[in-house]
Formats: sequence, structure tokens, C-alpha cells
Amino acid sequence: MEKTIWHMGLHEVLEISSNTRNAVHEHVSVRRVSGGWIYSNFYTNTENGQIHETSVFVPYSVNLKGPSAKITSSVI
Repeated sequence: MEKTIWHMGLHEVLEISSNTRNAVHEHVSVRRVSGGWIYSNFYTNTENGQIHETSVFVPYSVNLKGPSAKITSSVI
């Protein structure tokens, strides 16, 4: 079965994307927590090693679930 945010166990993490552009490596992941998910973006400057992180909590809502809400990726 394809892994989606709707089939994650508590504290499980999905890697959404990872890419490098203009000397900045971006890594996006989703962690399942009680009541929703935490989306985290990690940015690493490949020239000087500086790291920046942003995170946001997205609460669970039955209104979110549907064909357009499908997010898939590999489990890390």
C-alpha cells in the first residue's frame, strides 16, 4: 500500500522532498503527532553550513481528507 499522511502511525515521519538549489539544500518532512501533523522544512547552506528550520502544526480535520489531500513519499 502506498504510504500517505492518512496511514501514518504516531511519531512516524515521511520525507516529502529533498532538493538543492542555489547552494541551499531543502529537506521537507511530515511527522504524525496526536491531533495532526508537524510539517518541517530544513534548509542547509552548502557553502557555509548554516542550518535553518521552520515547522508548522497542521491539525487533523475530516474536511481535509479527500483525493486532493493525498501526499505520498518514502518513510525515513
